[in-house]
Order: sequence, then structure tokens, then C-alpha cells
Amino acid sequence: MIAEKELTYKEILKFWSPLALMWIVMALEMPAINSVIARMSFPKENLAIFGIIFALSLIIEGPIIQMLSAANALSTSYNNYKKLSKFLLFALFILTTIHILCCMPQVFNFIAKKLFNLNDEFITPARITLTIMIPWTPAIGYRRMWQGVLIRAGRTYSVTVIMVIRIMATFLVLFIGYFFTNIRGSYIAAASLSIGVTTGAIVAAIFVSKTIQEKKKVSDNVTAISWKALFIFYLPLALTSFITMANRPIIAAGITRGLLPLESLALWPVIYSFVFLFQSFSYSFQEAAIALISGKKNNRMLLNSIIFIGATTLLLYVTAVITPFGRVLFLSKISGLPEDLISISIIPLAIMTTVSLAVPVIAWFRAVNIHNKTTGSVAIAVAINLSVVVTAMTLLNMFFSIQGIMAAAIAFTSAVCAEAIFLIIAAKRSAATNYQG
Repeated sequence: MIAEKELTYKEILKFWSPLALMWIVMALEMPAINSVIARMSFPKENLAIFGIIFALSLIIEGPIIQMLSAANALSTSYNNYKKLSKFLLFALFILTTIHILCCMPQVFNFIAKKLFNLNDEFITPARITLTIMIPWTPAIGYRRMWQGVLIRAGRTYSVTVIMVIRIMATFLVLFIGYFFTNIRGSYIAAASLSIGVTTGAIVAAIFVSKTIQEKKKVSDNVTAISWKALFIFYLPLALTSFITMANRPIIAAGITRGLLPLESLALWPVIYSFVFLFQSFSYSFQEAAIALISGKKNNRMLLNSIIFIGATTLLLYVTAVITPFGRVLFLSKISGLPEDLISISIIPLAIMTTVSLAVPVIAWFRAVNIHNKTTGSVAIAVAINLSVVVTAMTLLNMFFSIQGIMAAAIAFTSAVCAEAIFLIIAAKRSAATNYQG
């Protein structure tokens, strides 16, 4: 394994670059979907509907999103892989059942009216959109586990190919839906995602089969991780993803209680996707670091690498936000936003500049904790993130007359920065404790 020897920056780049490409491809998916919706009939309404349903789908899948990191860290033997597969099957059964229950009219009506404050005319289209998204969670669960196995085996280029094929399937459905049908934009978006992730899971199964067979053939005298150890390791990660994904519907619910709720709901998925595109570089390095962390010198080189990545993406983000060319390219040409939405997006985007500073910090310390199997700090950090989001959205809506999109930008940025600060403090305390010991 590459992590067992002294690394060079060239080797780090070679290992990480396919993962970066994978995340970039994944990050481009939502802007593409939003741009199609924005160019179809009733763009504000369908962007708002899809934004809410996507947020709800994310929170349902939240507990299994860390399967990539888990498989990356744990699939060191075939016995561990089998144990992780059984765990995933159990989790997916529960989560898919929850998704199906949420699609029932009585349950969804409660969610739509009480949590998201949706108008009656949007409830049925939103429920149908959620129903189309049913394959989302199981397909992502298996794909991410198999991608984690591939990363652990050093086959990062295979991971990129999987994501490229997935995105091609998504774009094909978008193309057909846009040019050859009159189907509602939110339905086309949901169908493109469901078919895309299902295609990705099938391709991942094909790619990983050789690696799994190789693990099976190797004499494996290592006892598989116990169920207790697996739960202790994974539950904080599951909580991490669940809380992270919970931010999306919480922010969406808060947006509906601010000024310009429809415009803000339509704009938030676009802005979030824009910010996520730049975050993806650092988060992709997290997966590389989990596999490559191995010694003091290697760790220093990995840390230097993510600092460089963070500084570069910050520069790119600022350029895209503050220059007229960047705004026209991303918001008008690519996202297809009408002028009235672009005009209210500039300040929220500027506020979220700080996110580009915080995310590399979060990615690095998550990688260290996951590699060391000390995932509790990661869960506490995202719990702080969620607490800040809830508190900020509540206070901003209670005491200020503010646009929903402004409240969302302030709450999201504050929460990400709070998470990064906690991880830094926790790392310093851990280092001090180890030194004293």
C-alpha cells in the first residue's frame, strides 16, 4: 500500500487527483440539474420544490453517506468487508423503508405543511418528486461502500470512472427530459438523480468485483472487526452525516419564514451547489488522507497539500464571486438564473467566502480522526454545526426582517466555522493530553 512508504508530493497528487475529479464531477451534477429546471416552465416553483425534496432525501440517506470513509478505513481484509456489507444491508432496509413511508400522502402532507410551510398547490408535485427519488439511498449506499474498497486498494482512477459514467447517465436523462418531454422540471431532476445513482452503483459493482475476489483469495487470518467495534466506529460517522444533511431541510424550513421565501428557496440550492463545487477539492483530499496517513513526515506533507488546496480554492471562489465575468459565467450562463435571482445572490455568496477557509480544516481533522478510529470528535463537531444553524436561523427570523437566503448564508457560514474551530481546539487538547501521558 502506498501509505506504507515515504510519500512524495507527486505520489500524493497522483493518488488524490482522481478523487478530486470524482468530487468535481459530483459537484457539477447539481448545478446542471438546477440549470435545466431554471430553463423550464415555472422555474422558481420547481427549483423550490426540488430544493426541499433533495434536502429531505439527503437527510434520509445521511446515516450511510460515510460508507465511503468507513470502507476506506476498514476494508483491510475480506472478513471486514463482509461484516461491513451486512451492516450496510441492515441500514439500507431501515432507511429505504423510512423513505417509502415519507411518500405516503398522510405522512408527506404533515412534513410539507408543518415543517416546510409549503403551499397546497406544491404538495402533490413535491410528494411525487420524493417518490421518484426512492432508489437514491440504496444505490448511494452500495456505490460508496464499493468506492471505499477501491480507494483502500489504491484504485482511485476506477472511482473517477464510476462517477463519470454516473454523471453521463444523469445528463442523458436531463437531456431527454428537457428536449423531448413536457414533464415538470422537479420530476425530471428526481428521475435523473435516481437513474444516475443506480447506474453508478451497477458500474461500481462491476469494477470492485475483481478487488473483492483478490481479497477473498488472500489468506485472511485476521479476525473481522466485532459488531461492537463496528458500531462504535460507525455510529459517530452516521450521526455526523445525519446532522450534516439535517442542516439542509432545517435551512429550507427557516428560509420559508424569512422575506422573499419563494425566491430564496429557489436560489438556495443553486448557491449551495456553487459553494459545494469549491468545497469538493478539500473534501476529496479527506478520502486520500484517510488512506495515506502513516507517519510524521508523510502527515506533514499531506497537511501542506491540503493547505495549498484550500488557499487555491479560496482564490478561485473569490474570483468567481467578485468579478462580473465569474458571476455571469456561473450564475447566468451555467445556472440559468433570471436576473431578479442573480441580484439577490451576490451578498449571500460573499458572506459564504469564509467557508472556503474552514472546509480544509474540517477535512483534515476528519481524516485524522477517521484514520485513528476516534470518530467521536467528528460527531461532536457536526452537532455543534447543527446547533449553530438552528440557533442562527431562529434568532435571525425572530429579531430581524431579513431575506431567507441571507439568513441561510449567515447560518451556514457560522456553523461551518464553528465546526472548524472546535476540531482545532479538540486536536490541541488531544495532543496536550498525549504529551502529558
